[in-house]
Amino acid sequence: MDEKFGVTETDLWVTEWEVYGPADAAAPTVERSLRGRLRGDVSWMATDDLELVYAADLQDRRFLETDERLLRQSHIFGFNWSIARWMLQARHQINSLDSPTDRNTDATTQTVSLASNGRRDLVWRFSWMRTEDNSYTLRNLTHTYGAEMDWRMLPRLNWNQKVTYGDRDADNVEGTAHSWAVISTLRGDIRPSIVASLRRADRWTDREAGSGFTTFNDTEGSVSWAILPLLAYTGQVAYQVRDEAYWILRNTLSWNPLPGGSVDLRLYASDYQDTRTDYLRRGAGATVGWKPRPRLRMEAGAEQTLVKENGDRNTPLNLSARGSWSF
Repeated sequence: MDEKFGVTETDLWVTEWEVYGPADAAAPTVERSLRGRLRGDVSWMATDDLELVYAADLQDRRFLETDERLLRQSHIFGFNWSIARWMLQARHQINSLDSPTDRNTDATTQTVSLASNGRRDLVWRFSWMRTEDNSYTLRNLTHTYGAEMDWRMLPRLNWNQKVTYGDRDADNVEGTAHSWAVISTLRGDIRPSIVASLRRADRWTDREAGSGFTTFNDTEGSVSWAILPLLAYTGQVAYQVRDEAYWILRNTLSWNPLPGGSVDLRLYASDYQDTRTDYLRRGAGATVGWKPRPRLRMEAGAEQTLVKENGDRNTPLNLSARGSWSF
């Protein structure tokens, strides 16, 4: 569980809307909604070594056509305690979702982690997590135990190794399900402008019990290349095995011709392919952002795409506009 506390950019989405152009042989549709979001966190140094933290994320979305409401809440309580060369962290998180279709979510999570902080080139982390999920679809209780090593082998080469074990009691599973996972990641800075990574993940389970309790293996490679100061490329290729094997390919090329200032412009082209679902998506677009004031930002964008899925071909045009105010 990764949660950031401290100085963050808190956004209040005043309004957001999207207009979709008509697909082939389809009538145009417009969906209007109002979305509000309030995020905040506070921390208090009780002693020189003990920090108490609290964070909240409240989201409210109203659909104008149906007059329905979607309310999401998240509350986190915890502490950070520095003990010699170790950092002990604990969190208690409450998540809830009230849906107009009565598909509500109610889950609580407790986490405890211990990480070394004496050396920068070698970091150890040990963790425990308990999640009780009382959602409408499936009730379950899950415990997860993990150990992680992060080792900077060379100045430009990093190796991360994770091993986790979990058990789950669920309504749809007879007895307790058990799961082991091993994740290895190599990350290297080939050149100052090129970063590449290779990741391998394997999981074994004695019985399937939903997310996190299915057997699979993944092999994934990615690269980020700053071709020019304002021109960047990112690529990813993944080979995944679930019930069958399939490939996922992602490529993105972006250009920022107006860096700095109150107006920024981004032009991009992207490609995405998934052999499991016979899906292909290619497109190009532009986004522009304007900050008339330090805490007020306006954004607009347009994207033309080509989508092929199971033999069907569509060319949607997506238009978006958004305003945000942080305080």
